[in-house]
Amino acid sequence: MADDEVGALAAAFNAMLDRLAEAQAAVVRSEKLALTGVLAAGVAHDIRNPLAAIDHASALLAEDNTDPAAERLLRIVKDNVQRLDRIVEDVLSVSRATRVRTEAVPLAAAVAQMVGDFARDRAIDPGRFAIDISEQIDVRFDRSHLTQIVVNLIANAARYSSDAAGAVEVTADLRPEGSIELTIGNDGPPIAPEVRAQLFEPFFTTYRHGTGLGLFLARELAIANGADLFLDDDAVAARRYGCAFTLRIAAGAESGVTLDAEVS
Repeated sequence: MADDEVGALAAAFNAMLDRLAEAQAAVVRSEKLALTGVLAAGVAHDIRNPLAAIDHASALLAEDNTDPAAERLLRIVKDNVQRLDRIVEDVLSVSRATRVRTEAVPLAAAVAQMVGDFARDRAIDPGRFAIDISEQIDVRFDRSHLTQIVVNLIANAARYSSDAAGAVEVTADLRPEGSIELTIGNDGPPIAPEVRAQLFEPFFTTYRHGTGLGLFLARELAIANGADLFLDDDAVAARRYGCAFTLRIAAGAESGVTLDAEVS
């Protein structure tokens, strides 16, 4: 056998080993995520009951209160109850990530609705968002997961962008190999070097009112759907964004991993 044939065989064997390793890692990650989801749902349930009692008790106290100092303390209680409730809701999203039901999603229409709903709910001028997505692009994805990912990314982008028209841009590109890259960029400041390595770590945040779970859960949902979410330096350089994140969705119907069993 010629040396070039041996080299080709070795390369093919190594590629096969790499694919097997990736598949094994995906299975292990899926099993860990399912277990985490079960634990998260149980813990969240145990936290929400006393949290609701605290919220109700503080509301009753506020009804008859006339003391400004007590009113300030009750406001602190209420604000922190709401923050804890947001954390619980984010933690519950871990259990939802184990339930993936892919469907064909018309990307342009879906993103337009997500952006429109977000702008209306947050009372933000919709003109701050620019969408450039072909009507011909469909993706295989769990629709609720896609919504959570996109809303998280546009919320972050809007928080740090200017108020200018088109300050937040949402684009989609069909890559030569068939994958689709959905990019959310903004004209805000770049992410500091010391922050980049921790962006997708759970409970890491630079936003005072954040839970530190948004990007972590967005990436977990992406992975559960056979996709990838990453900070996109190429998009920043090409489009002169301050910051950009890209959701890369694999080509074909096999891009989603469908898990029909629910975790209760």
